[in-house]
This record gives sequence, structure tokens and C-alpha cells, in this order.
Amino acid sequence: MQGSDIEDLQSLVFDHPGIVAKPLEGKDLQKERKFTVTVAANVPEGTYDARLLTKWGVSSPRLFAVSQGLADEAEKEPNNDPA
Repeated sequence: MQGSDIEDLQSLVFDHPGIVAKPLEGKDLQKERKFTVTVAANVPEGTYDARLLTKWGVSSPRLFAVSQGLADEAEKEPNNDPA
């Protein structure tokens, strides 16, 4: 997480109870600002609000997208043609 006025970062929260963030294990949350995000299988596809909770209160929302059934596909050359 990056931004201004992120002092005393406490947590990352979402507007769906099936999306949970935990600070990355073994890292200093105040310096690293990294989280492991877990999305429950029953969370519908769509966008959800993600907010930081700090000593100044709750941040403005940022969108967090949830998709299902996507798979990584290795890049194959040549692939510069619009088709």
C-alpha cells in the first residue's frame, strides 16, 4: 500500500465479509505495508471497496476486482499482431 498520511497502519478492510486481509507474516506492517488477501469461494465476481484503517481513520475506497475461472497463460511469440 502506498499513499500519503498512512501513519500507524492498522488493517486493510473490504466491504464484503468473504474478503479478508492479513499483514504479510514476518514483515513490519509500518514499513512494508503488504498483505495477504484471501477471497472465499462464495464471493461473487465483481468489484469491492478496499480501505486502509490508520490512526487518521478510514481511507477513501479503492476498487478490488474478484474474478473466477481465470488461468495464467504463457506468452507465445510472435504476438504483436492485432489479430
